[in-house]
Amino acid sequence: MIHLAQLFFLRVHVSLYSLVYINPGFYNEVRIYITKAEHTSDLLSNDSEFASKLAAASALVSLSESHYADAALKFASLSSELTNQFNSVLSAEDIALYGGLLGLASLDRQSLQSSLLDSTKFKGRLELVPPLRDALRHYVRAEYKPCLSLLSSLLPQLRLDIHLASHIDTLMEMIRHRCIIQYFIPYNTASIVTMAQTFGMEMEEMEATLVKLIGEGRMPGRPRIDSLRKMVSTESVRNTERRKRREMEGKVKKMGETFVRETEGMILRMSCLDHGLVVQNDAKQRSFRSGGTWGGGGGGNRSQRSRGGGVGGGAQGMYEMDDSSDDDVAGGSGDMMDMEGYGCMNPEDV
Repeated sequence: MIHLAQLFFLRVHVSLYSLVYINPGFYNEVRIYITKAEHTSDLLSNDSEFASKLAAASALVSLSESHYADAALKFASLSSELTNQFNSVLSAEDIALYGGLLGLASLDRQSLQSSLLDSTKFKGRLELVPPLRDALRHYVRAEYKPCLSLLSSLLPQLRLDIHLASHIDTLMEMIRHRCIIQYFIPYNTASIVTMAQTFGMEMEEMEATLVKLIGEGRMPGRPRIDSLRKMVSTESVRNTERRKRREMEGKVKKMGETFVRETEGMILRMSCLDHGLVVQNDAKQRSFRSGGTWGGGGGGNRSQRSRGGGVGGGAQGMYEMDDSSDDDVAGGSGDMMDMEGYGCMNPEDV
């Protein structure tokens, strides 16, 4: 079984090598053989280097699928013993670069500190990429302008990286947005001009970015932009309370209207059942509405009382006719014809 696992890993190695030099579409194949290798051998617990190589390959697959947080944690958890043993696919500098950059884009400040900067496994790797190490430290200390400046200095190198090239623009945008959000959290009001200078952006670009973040609901405090004064402000505590009160009043009003509507419908249905009224929606009912009468030959639809004779009891069930017999009712020419005089009167009024 150990030999089979090594065979699977060799296939993973070949596929990842092909990603670099031949075809970047082998990630699905890499994932399949990683899973097979993980489930077919005890070599993972006996050989830390073998396990680290599989974990590194799995991290690359997560990166290819844009699962940035998962990939960052996988890179951060790689054994420090894995340096250049896997350099045909990943070098030690690549592990540090990928883990740090993905962590900046997807992990919060506390996770960055614990998983990257203070981690015994990853802390030493960051020394291989000093600009990224310094950028992480600036971000944790809320020094966003030098953080973004250092990352910008790495852009030419990152755009040439075989694994990061297709993700670098998205990652840089995510990092910039996170910096803007973190910058704004302590303030109720901030100047767009000052923010643009802080992040090294044009004022129009900063305003467009704020509009996007507010529209996506990612800015704290439901802020609004004053384009005339070039200010962005959050709601005051009083306005927040008023808005929440209005929202609650609207919900209560809607619940009350629903309750009243359902209660009225229930009372109406119970009243119909209590009086034995049955409404039949068929072609005969439409014929009756268009001109038929209670006693007409068309035999239109009727709303009848069920007491005394049921729906099929004819007039015998609706009126007390002591002198009539079942034969007279069945004949349809006696008292039944006298109902024409009532027209469409309510049977309760007769």
